[in-house]
Amino acid sequence: MGMHRDKRSEPHAARAPPLRQKSFPALRGTVPQKPGYPKEPPPPYSPPLRMPGPSPTYYQETQAAHPAPYSTMPRVTTSMPMQTLCPYCGNYVITETSMVPGLLAWLLCAGLFVSGCFLGCCFLPFCVRSFMDVRHTCPVCKQELFRHHRL
Repeated sequence: MGMHRDKRSEPHAARAPPLRQKSFPALRGTVPQKPGYPKEPPPPYSPPLRMPGPSPTYYQETQAAHPAPYSTMPRVTTSMPMQTLCPYCGNYVITETSMVPGLLAWLLCAGLFVSGCFLGCCFLPFCVRSFMDVRHTCPVCKQELFRHHRL
């Protein structure tokens, strides 16, 4: 009962010849070069030179929480409700419209008063929708977005 082994008792895989390992140059870090390309590596990166003196100071401009009305909004030439972006709440909304007396209504009122309609007929332009300005407001935050001026 010795420690002697018989060749017939060894497994078949132990007697197999060792495998030859294939060589892959791309895996070892060497990529084959095309003819005509330089063989040397690119020059090393050097950080930009820093100028002597104090470093520049940058300021960030702060915007107001509620921008001033009519500052950047274009003049709209319609009296109908329209879809727009509200600069106050940031929602895309269809504006609500309301009639407000404008320059045209006041001029017509003054003209009628001067021409003799002083018994209340001079206030007739304030009742006619086509003489009034149109105010567009946001239905969410109720801020005035712009006005449609008749005159």
